[in-house]
Amino acid sequence: MANKKRKNSKKNIFFELIGEEEVLIYAPLAGLALRTSSEEAENIKKAAFGLLSTQESVDAWNMLRAKDSVLVCSSPIDIDEMTILLNQRCNFSCTYCYSALGRSKAELNTARIHQVLDFFVKRSRGLHLKLVFSGGGDPLLSFDKFQEAVNYAEKLAIKQEIALAIGLVTNGSTLTDDQINFLKDHEVEMVLSFDILKDVHDKQRSHFDTVADTLLRIANAGLPFGLRSTITPLNVNRQCEMVETLHKDFPQVMSAAFEAVLSRELFETIEEQTAFYKDFVNGFFQARSLGECYGIEISNTIFNSVGCRKLRACPGKLVVTPDGILSACSRISSDKEPHYNLFQYGHIDSSGVIVDEDKYNWLMSQNALLYKDCSGCIAQWHCGGGCLLARKVLAERMPVYCSFMRQMIVETLKYVTR
Repeated sequence: MANKKRKNSKKNIFFELIGEEEVLIYAPLAGLALRTSSEEAENIKKAAFGLLSTQESVDAWNMLRAKDSVLVCSSPIDIDEMTILLNQRCNFSCTYCYSALGRSKAELNTARIHQVLDFFVKRSRGLHLKLVFSGGGDPLLSFDKFQEAVNYAEKLAIKQEIALAIGLVTNGSTLTDDQINFLKDHEVEMVLSFDILKDVHDKQRSHFDTVADTLLRIANAGLPFGLRSTITPLNVNRQCEMVETLHKDFPQVMSAAFEAVLSRELFETIEEQTAFYKDFVNGFFQARSLGECYGIEISNTIFNSVGCRKLRACPGKLVVTPDGILSACSRISSDKEPHYNLFQYGHIDSSGVIVDEDKYNWLMSQNALLYKDCSGCIAQWHCGGGCLLARKVLAERMPVYCSFMRQMIVETLKYVTR
């Protein structure tokens, strides 16, 4: 059965042997996953590939047949989530920071904030929009600009009769009680970057005690929030310990995302990176199972991606940098960073928001249909060909990352079909 996987996958149906007598059958475009016996899997395979002609075979094939609609935003106007990078300032020096090279005093001015919000809200075709403030630097170091943007966006949304959600990603080290009250009053959905274990957080990010105190204050204030923890070689084998620490020291936390670091520099060799990914997968699912015992949901973007099908890693992003540049990647915020020119597709000037449609269309064409190595891969319709930035950062090591994605997808399918 394993020897025929490549042939079978051409029709986007996969048969993964997960035990001596058990097979995982997966049709990603049909949204179907099930576990069955080896014998029954053989019958379904024959039905799916036209090796039987009975009515039962036809019914089985119809059940597994792929659907053909996967969304990619054809224009920035179609995008229902915009990310604003307010500044390039940060009071942390994270070892895995993706934007450290761009540190400066640059800050998005109020006029450009208004212009891009007018573009996003007034011209949007959607009725449900989301506005996210993230790094660059830490957005709360420009709290006055954040406050102005939130108030202006909400007024626009009310006038346009559009539902608007506000999101914030922060290191949490500068939050005052007044700011917490503002976030609560405006129902801001906050994600706190926190590596949970004190020794790890202080080594990778710093200011553990301050952030831990912030976590407790926002929880006591009744402000909903989520945690995002970056998993590196320092904590990859301590993911269960992270869950135990949440349960013991931060019982207010009901969910956390454990994300594998995107880096090449942290791994001297391909072998080190391969071993890291293997340890991550094992540790993640052990941590998720432990979290279930404590009522804590442990997830990450790859695990969650199994719940949707996509042609591209992201359907299209509208990101505004502190210099007023439109970017397709929220991790690219400065011309001092590699690949900056690759991702920008527009800018804001005195005349308004200018979009280079040809550049945007080219960026959207970088998807799972473009890469030969995606054809017949079980992860194809969940990773969407892989993040374009990951392809550039990892370069010739991308196959190692692809293997990691496949392993995560298969293990996720096994987990959700238990």
